[in-house]
Amino acid sequence: MNRFISSWSDDIAVVLEGAGYLLLCTAGAVAFQLNWISMGDLVRLAVFLLFGLLILAWKRFDGGRHPYFLFLLLLLLCQAGRLIGYTFGYLDDPFQVTLQTPIPFDIPRSAAATTLLLIMLSAICVYLPCRWRCPIVQLQAGWEQRWRKPAYLLFWLLLPALIWKNYRYFDYIRSHGNYLVVFTDSEALKTAAGPCLRMLSLLATNAFTILYLMERKSSRSLSLALLFTLVCVLELLIGFRGKFFLLLLTLWFIHNLKTGKKFRLPLLLMSGVAMSVLGLVIADFREDRTFEAFTPIKFVSDQGVPMYILEAVIAFRDVFKSHALPYLFSGLAINFTSSNNFPPGTLLGNDLSVFLCPEAFSMGYSTSTCYLAELYLLGGIVPVLLGSLAIGMILRKVHQFSGRPLGALVAACTVPGLIYLPRLGVLDPVSQGIKSALGLIAVLPLIIGIEYLIRIVRLRVK
Repeated sequence: MNRFISSWSDDIAVVLEGAGYLLLCTAGAVAFQLNWISMGDLVRLAVFLLFGLLILAWKRFDGGRHPYFLFLLLLLLCQAGRLIGYTFGYLDDPFQVTLQTPIPFDIPRSAAATTLLLIMLSAICVYLPCRWRCPIVQLQAGWEQRWRKPAYLLFWLLLPALIWKNYRYFDYIRSHGNYLVVFTDSEALKTAAGPCLRMLSLLATNAFTILYLMERKSSRSLSLALLFTLVCVLELLIGFRGKFFLLLLTLWFIHNLKTGKKFRLPLLLMSGVAMSVLGLVIADFREDRTFEAFTPIKFVSDQGVPMYILEAVIAFRDVFKSHALPYLFSGLAINFTSSNNFPPGTLLGNDLSVFLCPEAFSMGYSTSTCYLAELYLLGGIVPVLLGSLAIGMILRKVHQFSGRPLGALVAACTVPGLIYLPRLGVLDPVSQGIKSALGLIAVLPLIIGIEYLIRIVRLRVK
């Protein structure tokens, strides 16, 4: 009876939370349309609601131990970064498009309001399925522990391949024009390492993922995380900043999943400041620039570039909407081929870059995409709402099954792509998950085979 009452009261709380946020969004939109509040007021309302939702998610999900918390954190940074910069006085106009265009331009007032509305509604619609009867999940040690020693052996055998591959990439980029080579000559970059080395490095990454999930001793787990992070620092120097920071967040998420610990907000804030300083230093290094004065709000504002994509798509929807389906399904191939191999009309980031500045695109400068822009092109606000609800249900299932060994392995492979959706296309995490699954399919038999050989050797010794 007490459990029923508790569940019933929690369901009411979810409904009230959702209704309250939707009511505030509606009230803000209506007040803006009636000219009761200015655009600046609407921006500040959006930032207030998003930060409030972040704190609510941290509280409701046991200290942020849910993929949604990280998703919202990156949504705030990537889609609302410029809004935060405006709120704290760093930017005068968060909606002025300056990305890859020689002449900055403003978008219509209605497009700016729609941008804010989509960001807020999507955050709420992803939250609600995750929040509904959300269990507290912790990964317990089980039958998978017998594979720990074989996983260690396989990881140490494959680690040199990962280090050498990263060095080959770094050496090639530094000797061929730095960071732009990633976009202008990605096929040559892959050739610098070779298919065999790239395959072995992928196996090493998957072996580490399995090993880090299985290791229960805190000291060993921390040592593994630090070692793998140091190996991946070369990727950060190459220019894969997002990939590196996603690695850190994923490792932190897995650590909390194993230990039951919460994300400590002060530590998360200090880590964010440290990452921002490191990111700016690395950006200046990779582009041979002089280091500029740093402020955290500048870093946050600079990370809000993906909002340019959304507002440009909303303002010029008629230019791109005929290619909505090809844009959507391009995500299934994006992790298996270079963006340069996509013809016009198939990749939103490429087409938007050409639209903004063909000269910059020809020189290798290109933008990315985001799930909000791709969903909006399918038919406006309704696809954004439905797609956001679907993302929420996927995050819910990933969280529910992450308390089991196989479910935790699936979470470790899918969480990076899912929480990075504010900077990815709708189906990009699918292709990323398929790529990770192929690596796991190759690694698991190797671990099982090594475990079998160890058993045979022990029997013969006896």
